[in-house]
Amino acid sequence: MFYKNGLEGYSQCYRIMSVENGGNNQISWSNEICFNFSPTIYIPNAFSPNNDGINEKFVISAGAIKTFNMKLYNRWGEQIWETKDYNVSWDGLYKEKPVQVDVYMYSIILTDFRDKEYRMNGTVHVIR
Repeated sequence: MFYKNGLEGYSQCYRIMSVENGGNNQISWSNEICFNFSPTIYIPNAFSPNNDGINEKFVISAGAIKTFNMKLYNRWGEQIWETKDYNVSWDGLYKEKPVQVDVYMYSIILTDFRDKEYRMNGTVHVIR
């Protein structure tokens, strides 16, 4: 099964088109070959939402991911943020107020193109 032929980031298919030079300009296609990529994710360990224009948001970089869910918790285990889209970043706010300088825990569950589940946990430091 292919998802939008690579547009989702975890499967890419290729084939070569050959066009006859002169004559009838007939087109011939080679066999198709497809590559399925493993999930890739980069999670920073700190950011500084202090309005200086540098590292203002907690931004995840990822690819080859089918489903994604990330939750952030404070030191008391209270969930303070959640997203199901790795393109959405956290601005350091909780209930529309800046969080305090501290270490926050994240929990991520994601799946690849074969629906294999990956779980990861870690921390992010909010500095100002």
